Amino acid sequence: MKKSFTLVEMTTVLAIVAALLVIVAVSLAGQSRRAKGAKTQGDLASIRVAIIGLYADTGKFPGGCPAFVTANPD
Repeated sequence: MKKSFTLVEMTTVLAIVAALLVIVAVSLAGQSRRAKGAKTQGDLASIRVAIIGLYADTGKFPGGCPAFVTANPD
């Protein structure tokens, strides 16, 4: 007698595999969003350090604006 899988068994296995793939895809999508946020925060911190370094060297902020001058002196 030849042993083989039935259609019900194969369908059950495929359904389980598909469910696991959906769970993995959803969790990876969340990780990607968090990684982009962390990279953006790191980039902003680097820009802040560069601006502070420019001010320390030249006494001016980017664009030639004098440091700590307000447009409305009132």
